[in-house]
Amino acid sequence: MIIETGKHVKCVFKNGTVIEGIVIDWLAGQVQLRSLNDESMMIITHPEEDIMLIKVLTDKPAEKQEDNSPPLAEEIKEKLEEARSQEDPELQGKTIAELKQMVRAQERQMIANKIKHHFPSAYAPHKPNYGSQIDLIPRRRGHNG
Repeated sequence: MIIETGKHVKCVFKNGTVIEGIVIDWLAGQVQLRSLNDESMMIITHPEEDIMLIKVLTDKPAEKQEDNSPPLAEEIKEKLEEARSQEDPELQGKTIAELKQMVRAQERQMIANKIKHHFPSAYAPHKPNYGSQIDLIPRRRGHNG
């Protein structure tokens, strides 16, 4: 199978390796892929023998963000404004670092509760009744042991 130039593909090799890139050239004997960040080029020799699965992605690869801000920056700003508008004086007096620490503590507590719910034996392990093999052998009368 020959893939068009410019397509975004993921290739899974028979040895389990997965590579992803943009097709530069796809021939029967050799495939050239450009990395998604344009920093390197991958050349696959013997693609018919080595590639087990090819996934052609219809969406364009994620573009670099121009403003270098995290993807949730606007959402974080909204949450901060919401926290500032609260009438709770305890939250208003906190710094951002303290608020982040409170969020992390709350997330840890939520995870602990989920573990308790899904794996109750993790917090209250049962006590197995292991016996020694010697207990399985009937004792003889008159034996002091």
